[in-house]
Amino acid sequence: MQSGDCAALQQVYDVLVARAREKRGHCQKASGADYRLDETVDLNINVNKRPYLKTTAEKHGLLRKVVQFQIEDALLAGIDLVEAKKQQISPL
Repeated sequence: MQSGDCAALQQVYDVLVARAREKRGHCQKASGADYRLDETVDLNINVNKRPYLKTTAEKHGLLRKVVQFQIEDALLAGIDLVEAKKQQISPL
């Protein structure tokens, strides 16, 4: 690395890009046309008290809750539903 050869970082970069694409796809699905506000969702925002996610299903479940939370937060801030859903995808 000190010699300026960053080839070792390519694999890390590739994993990060793949995970970002996966997350974007899941956010699009979670906030898609069939999205319904679910007031029963419980999200523990304290990462120190949240268990480690061991499976892909657990990761997707958490991501669904986060999307739900962020859309609800945007709605409370006065943003309409269409824009709130769009905001879930655009930062990715």
